[in-house]
Amino acid sequence: MKKERAEEVEGPKSIPLKVMLAYLCGASVWGLVLLFLVDWTGLDPRLAMQLGVAEVTIFIVATALLLYFVLRHYVSALERYTKLVSQSRERLSKVFHHSPLPMAVTRLSDGTILEANRSFCRLLGTEREELLGRSTLELKIWRTPEQRASLVEVLKRGGHVRDLNLTFSRRDGTPAHVLLSLEKVELGGEDRVLTAIMDVTERRAVEDALRKSEERYRRLVEASPDAIFVVKEGVVTLANAAALSLLGAGHEEEVLGRTGQSLVHPDDLPLFTSKVAEALKSGLSARAEVRLLRLDGGVAEVEVSATSLALEGGESILVVASDISERKRVERALRESEMRYRTLWEASPISLWEEDFSQVKVRLDELKASGVKDVRTYLLEHLDEVKQLASMVRVLKVNPSTLRLYGASSLEELLAHIVEVLPDPSGEHFAERLAAIAEGRGVYEAEVPNLTVDGRTILVNLKWEVVPGYEGTYSRTLAAVVDVTERAKLVDELKRSEERFRSIFQHSAVGVSIASPDGRIMDANPALCEMLGFSREELLSMKFMDYTYHEDVGPNLSLHEELLHRQIDHFHIEKRYVRKDGGIIWARVTVSAVYGPNGAPLFTIGMAEDITARKRAEEELKRYRDSLEAVVELRTKQLREAERRATVGQVAAMVGHDLRNPLQVIMNTIYLAREKAKQLPLQRGSRGAKELMGTIREAMDELERQARYMDKIVSDLQAYSRPVVPIPRQTNIPALVREVLSSIRLGEEIEVKTNFDPILETVVADPDMLKKVLFNLTINAVQAMPSGGTLTISTLKCDDLMVLEVKDTGVGISKENMKKLFTPFFTTKAKGQGMGLTVCKRLVEAHDGTISVESEEGKGSIFTVIIPVRPPPGGYSSESLVGGGVVGHNVRGAAGSTDPAGLPASSVLM
Repeated sequence: MKKERAEEVEGPKSIPLKVMLAYLCGASVWGLVLLFLVDWTGLDPRLAMQLGVAEVTIFIVATALLLYFVLRHYVSALERYTKLVSQSRERLSKVFHHSPLPMAVTRLSDGTILEANRSFCRLLGTEREELLGRSTLELKIWRTPEQRASLVEVLKRGGHVRDLNLTFSRRDGTPAHVLLSLEKVELGGEDRVLTAIMDVTERRAVEDALRKSEERYRRLVEASPDAIFVVKEGVVTLANAAALSLLGAGHEEEVLGRTGQSLVHPDDLPLFTSKVAEALKSGLSARAEVRLLRLDGGVAEVEVSATSLALEGGESILVVASDISERKRVERALRESEMRYRTLWEASPISLWEEDFSQVKVRLDELKASGVKDVRTYLLEHLDEVKQLASMVRVLKVNPSTLRLYGASSLEELLAHIVEVLPDPSGEHFAERLAAIAEGRGVYEAEVPNLTVDGRTILVNLKWEVVPGYEGTYSRTLAAVVDVTERAKLVDELKRSEERFRSIFQHSAVGVSIASPDGRIMDANPALCEMLGFSREELLSMKFMDYTYHEDVGPNLSLHEELLHRQIDHFHIEKRYVRKDGGIIWARVTVSAVYGPNGAPLFTIGMAEDITARKRAEEELKRYRDSLEAVVELRTKQLREAERRATVGQVAAMVGHDLRNPLQVIMNTIYLAREKAKQLPLQRGSRGAKELMGTIREAMDELERQARYMDKIVSDLQAYSRPVVPIPRQTNIPALVREVLSSIRLGEEIEVKTNFDPILETVVADPDMLKKVLFNLTINAVQAMPSGGTLTISTLKCDDLMVLEVKDTGVGISKENMKKLFTPFFTTKAKGQGMGLTVCKRLVEAHDGTISVESEEGKGSIFTVIIPVRPPPGGYSSESLVGGGVVGHNVRGAAGSTDPAGLPASSVLM
């Protein structure tokens, strides 16, 4: 009801009031409350409007007051902020312009300098006004435009660049080394680049100087001939090249990391440790001689200097080692040399003298200064001067051998008899020695006679020379005196012996040569020169291998090597020589060797006796013996063959006599049986009777075939035992081959090929024998190809011979059977007596021919028959060698009876 009354009060004019109230609702919460009261309580909208206007007025006034105070506060804060910004900008400007770090602001797009501080201007060596508005490319800060472009791309992607090394030229042309840092910033809506530069020119110069200094010191260390080590906390941290070489190391990794003590010889380690401790304590260098252990197991003797060295990370030891191995070696060698010299001096079997000729030298110099030019002549003319000079010689010492040589018990006794020991000191020999001194020569040698203390005369070889280093004063000279008395006697005896040997050598009837160990001829006597046809001069430029027949060089050298190595003391050899004219001669050579005291061969002596005539006689005798042995072997073979044929003949005769009559009875019986069978009345149409008669006929045929086969065996045995006498006549070989092929039943699986030499149409031979040979070889070839293959028959004329080949591609023949192939009664077939190839061989040999076979299992065989195209003028010689065979016109040929397979009876000879 209240709602209705409210609607009545409002009427149409209440709608704008609600709208106003709704507006007031949007202005404040109070408006919402009034709108609620009007809608739900029926409050008068005009009253509500008045209340809303009053509220809005109050709200506006309050808002205005609030805005006043806020704006006043904001203006005050803005004034303070503006002042702070101004102060900050001023400070920033002062920092920018007074910064010791060169700084500039450039436009990112083209590199134009918008601002630059004083340090930047000083760095470039120009004024600020000259920089502003100019491009960095124009100022040549970048090496190339591409360099700036690449940095711009980096700035666009990442926004900054840090510590870029850059070098550019100042205005005065001097280089500037800087570290460049760039930062992209946005100022005034434009991308700009804040550039900060750190001038490192001086630092770079210091670093370069330091690097050069370090490089110099590094090179000094590396180039130092002394080994340098740095040891820190007992571990080697540095070693130069000389140190690596001293220790025998290939790389520094082999040394670095090792303890210093591990490189020192254990016996020298206490000394080395104490010296290092001394250096650390005093700060001064400490020296010692120690041995270092090389990596290859050797030892290096060094003199080390240890010095304390202050390095980063603690105190280290600098060890400098000088290799004194060579010095030590020289010192040891010197001591050993002095010991050897003392030992040699005392133990030498040669008489040794040490003398002082200094006063003699002074006097001779005075004589030359006074105008004496020929000192030797002067001395020989002034004997008193020579005696005076002899008295000036001082004998310093002699060795025990000298006392023994001259029979003195001491040096004093020897000096007491020095005048007797050196007879005629004013004579020629002493004058010669004085002349050598006057001429400045430091060596003199001669053979002179001397007297011993006990009065014996000896011949000595004197070798006198000045000790090196005393050539100016001659105050130390050494003389070696060798007793050559016995040697002189031996030399005389040797000369006489050489004369005798030379006489024997030159007049010997056998060739004698002397050769060096490598075989070069050192001398040859006339007999050898005459034997070989060379002059002595030609032989002296040759080795014995040069004129030895090439087949004999190897055996000769083997014996020569054994002789040189003393495996034998001499050797004999029969070999051939090649004369200068190319002729070959035989010689029996005896060689021995002469060895030196050390066992090495000095030369060989060879004596050669010409045995050519004897060798020829031996060769002739050997030929006679070989011929006789061949004849004996041939006759023995013929005898055995004859015995075999005789045996076969006897068997054949017996078998022929005992079997032919029964065989004839069997054949007759078979004939009569067939005739009777024809006369038997058969019941017409009786199938059983016909089958019975068929079986009887087959049995009769089989009996006849077997009987004929037995008859053939008997015939072959009889034929083998009869003589073979070919009846030669013109025979057409191609026609003969075609006739044989037409008589043999060949299956379709066998392909036949023929290849006839066009120049070989006919031969003069026994056609029946050739037909039998060809027939047997062809049958064997066919039987060797049970699964089919190719049969090839070819002929070839070679000089006066016909070569006939029968080739198959069958199973082949094993190597074991090849050896027995032509042996009588040998066969590999289940049926056959093994006579086919034996008969073929005899028939071919009856024509003075040969038959051979080549075969490989699985690939086939080739039988080759070679016979003369025509008989020799004297007729065939095979009869006398072979001893008989099958007579050609009595051979039962292929046209005869057939075997069980339907082939001619002769096809089963194998």
